Amino acid sequence: MKRPFQLLFLLISVNSFAQTKPVTRPYFKIEPALVFVKDLDPAPYISAGFGGHIGRFVALGITGGYLKFEGASEAVIPLGLDLAFTDYKTKKVQPVVKIHACYPIYGESSNAATRVGSTSVNASSETKGQFMFNIGGGLAMPITAKKKFFLAASYGQLMMKSSVKTMTIVAGRGTNASSSKSSQTEMLTVSLTFML
Repeated sequence: MKRPFQLLFLLISVNSFAQTKPVTRPYFKIEPALVFVKDLDPAPYISAGFGGHIGRFVALGITGGYLKFEGASEAVIPLGLDLAFTDYKTKKVQPVVKIHACYPIYGESSNAATRVGSTSVNASSETKGQFMFNIGGGLAMPITAKKKFFLAASYGQLMMKSSVKTMTIVAGRGTNASSSKSSQTEMLTVSLTFML
């Protein structure tokens, strides 16, 4: 779990740096993408956000999105921070580095009950999002003198936590048990970002 805290520390540090630099121009962004996960079909992902350019090379903003994987009963709604480094004043094609860290809003639950003779078992499970990040790079290309679009690829992880609670009743006497585990899903994302 060290990586999420390291990414959050980086974003907080950049935000602190931003307090010392003037925001030269606000921006709005929209980003369609495809997310590739092992053994699943590519999942479409759309996000949008807004923020400000800090000096010439940094853009920091807030973003939200919608992502639903094949076979999932619920969608993931990532809400977080975007950070992009490139030369925003040049009219030439330039490299871009992107960092995205967010909280993935996700909730899935189920309940089941069984009974055999004098024994009954009630089980409930719940899965929630914990953390999501992407780090990558690509090319920044000009649309106009002040607007750009990025073509980029990034590596990321989606972290979830699942909890299971069980109540077993035998001949009128009940016992409770619970367990939880965290999971990490690795992702490759190919995106086209419009910085307007």
